[in-house]
Amino acid sequence: MVNRVTSPYVRERDREGSLVRFLTQSGLDHTSTPSVVAAAVAALQDAFLPSRAPGRPNGPPPANPCAVYALLLCACLAIDSAAIAEEGAPSGHPEVLLTSASVSMLAALGHAWGLSDKTRNLLLLHAQFDRHRHVATSPLPVLVAFERVRPTLVSTGWMTPDDREALSRLLAAMDVHCRRRIASYRESFPERDATSVGSPPGALEATLMLLRCILREPIYLAARTQRDGQAPPLVRQELTAIVTDAAVARFQTLRAASFAHDGQTQRGVAEGALDLTRRLFDDIEADAERFRVAFQKELNIVGLTAEIYFQQFSLMLRCLDAACDRVAALLRQVDRLNETRAWRSWDSGRAVRQGCATCLESALEIDF
Repeated sequence: MVNRVTSPYVRERDREGSLVRFLTQSGLDHTSTPSVVAAAVAALQDAFLPSRAPGRPNGPPPANPCAVYALLLCACLAIDSAAIAEEGAPSGHPEVLLTSASVSMLAALGHAWGLSDKTRNLLLLHAQFDRHRHVATSPLPVLVAFERVRPTLVSTGWMTPDDREALSRLLAAMDVHCRRRIASYRESFPERDATSVGSPPGALEATLMLLRCILREPIYLAARTQRDGQAPPLVRQELTAIVTDAAVARFQTLRAASFAHDGQTQRGVAEGALDLTRRLFDDIEADAERFRVAFQKELNIVGLTAEIYFQQFSLMLRCLDAACDRVAALLRQVDRLNETRAWRSWDSGRAVRQGCATCLESALEIDF
């Protein structure tokens, strides 16, 4: 099935005509190999790019230049990403999204077809977001594209109501996607997401930065205020709410796994509680080792996760308090953690492991 251009900046009626004929003839879609895409781009250039050769007439502009430009941009990104990866982008310059040849060709097309830099940057943002969402590319190019669009957004008087609505829809889709990724950060970003000073941000950090940019964008803020009837909460409050809801859901998943085999007998309840303790501390240790640096500009992920986990754990243990002395001893240790908020000093995996050993020590000393 042909994958049509779906940019909100291209009206539905403009997705017909010459673009559909071109797509049908080329068979270009999101599964196409680089060689197929390259051939399609060459055909598109021959059909639409004005020729400088003497005696050769310029190709007529397409009836829907915005749609054709969007298609050509997506094709160039697909081709150039492999070339840039092989050559290696200049160190510390993640803004390299297209090769110089593609930049020159797209600039010539944009000028010939009367597309402003603002429109082209918005199309770039949408194309990069589509690639990130559907091809699982890094979020960093999306962040770079958004940074290019932002100077355009602060200028006034150029966006039509339709443009503003389209941009709001795009930012809303980006908002939802980023929230989902952040809520499942352990699964979405399984690799260590720590960066050295001066290096480009990692995938999780870039996603957090992108969400902050989206939530602080005035056009999107106005659309959300109009939709909800009140001003949105602060960005940090929204991020805290995302991680809190995710931690509560994660606790329930770990609890179900710990008590899957035997949650009825005294021994089964005690062993399940001890197993859940280890699982909770493993998660907190992972936050300290792999995700603390990425989150540190926004919130203390280790402290927040520990606080939610131990609050939920304490409530659960109180219901099991009569099960045995081990559970009672474990509850006392968890309540002590909640009272002292000891996790505030857990800035490394080693500190978390020491806290786990202290928490389990008195419970493990008690025999059945």
